[in-house]
Amino acid sequence: MDQSTKRRLLAVGALASALAHAFTPRLLLESVETWYTEGLRAEFEPSEETVRRVRWLAVPNLLAAVYYWVRADST
Repeated sequence: MDQSTKRRLLAVGALASALAHAFTPRLLLESVETWYTEGLRAEFEPSEETVRRVRWLAVPNLLAAVYYWVRADST
């Protein structure tokens, strides 16, 4: 697999992550809550502020997607 293909795959993955963070933050937080409860035996209760923070994580993911896509074109 060449570098351009690898970068495009990274871009698609980063874009998928950005979409998940932007549109399904509560689903992601439910997954984290389950992991905390079952794996760490700790309590985790997300607030509305937590939901906003998760949504904001879409921004760096989207920037990474653009970066990898542009880099794929330049190679």
